Amino acid sequence: MKLKKTCTYESPLGTHMFFEDDPFAQTNDPLFDKLPEKNLKYINKSRKTIKAEHVYVKAKEENEQEQQQPVDKQNDIKPVTFSSIAEAVEKFKKDWKRSYPDIFNDNKE
Repeated sequence: MKLKKTCTYESPLGTHMFFEDDPFAQTNDPLFDKLPEKNLKYINKSRKTIKAEHVYVKAKEENEQEQQQPVDKQNDIKPVTFSSIAEAVEKFKKDWKRSYPDIFNDNKE
């Protein structure tokens, strides 16, 4: 099967949260608390949104070649591990000094 990709990832401003109707809503104090007309229950959250148009699935033909999609380097973040906070601070200092030598000029006049 072949999936025609017509969607993209988008980074929303903030976090998207997903809710569903809660049919078993309760109150802690039934005498004084009034349940709202519609009760929602938290399901999950997401930091990305998939914006999709139409998606079609069809059988892949034998002579059809896979087309390479460009890889989004911005979302390809590799995890970094440090043994201590001091080691992380020193590494980031070195990276910043290498990237911005004019800011970290040790020979101040």
